[in-house]
Amino acid sequence: YIFQEDTLIPWKTVYDNLEFVLKKKISKEEINLRIKKYLEMVGLNGIEGEYPNSLSGGMKRRVGIARAFSFPSSYLFMDEPFEFLDIKIKNEIMEYFIKLQNMENKTVIFITHDIESAVSLGEKIVVFSNKPTKIKKIFKNPYPKEKNKEKKEKLKVEIEKLFL
Repeated sequence: YIFQEDTLIPWKTVYDNLEFVLKKKISKEEINLRIKKYLEMVGLNGIEGEYPNSLSGGMKRRVGIARAFSFPSSYLFMDEPFEFLDIKIKNEIMEYFIKLQNMENKTVIFITHDIESAVSLGEKIVVFSNKPTKIKKIFKNPYPKEKNKEKKEKLKVEIEKLFL
């Protein structure tokens, strides 16, 4: 699970935060390999001994993504994981997410109000109504994880029309 807020345990190091979710699931040797692998994949190798209070917001978010992807499961839930990030950090973290997703191929449920993020990452986009909550429309995204902005913009405009 990747939460909207940072959920790193403040009194544990980065290594210990990742180990905490893995320790009863896999062997100690596998834990060491996974932590190294996933921190490297999000560009944070070498910070295993740091505490969360010494990390920037973007670094904390990347640790959270590494922790979620390192967990041995087929599913991942993300609740507004890019909220409160500046555009540069958001785009970097989305790139790390795409890299990890291409490698792991987990089923991801991504909750967001950000249409651009949904179009950039989602294969299927479900738009809900206001209360009482119902499905307004389901879009099949033919361009997930593509860099072609023109194609994505068309889908984004189509989704935005539902809110006019």
